Amino acid sequence: MNRDEAIKVLQILSKADGGCEFCARELFSYFVEEFPEFSEIAKTIFKEIFNKDLEDVTWRMESWKKLLE
Repeated sequence: MNRDEAIKVLQILSKADGGCEFCARELFSYFVEEFPEFSEIAKTIFKEIFNKDLEDVTWRMESWKKLLE
């Protein structure tokens, strides 16, 4: 995936459930986990669309790992 394709995918993800910020945050988090090289682009697009910072996704992964232990 290149930068332009990543932007298109993130724009699609931002429209999840009619533009639900919480739904999009989850999808953006999964996107960043799978494609960490595009994390800055994801953070920028999320900020532009929802006017909020995309939280660092590492806390979520660590929380899930602890719950599954």
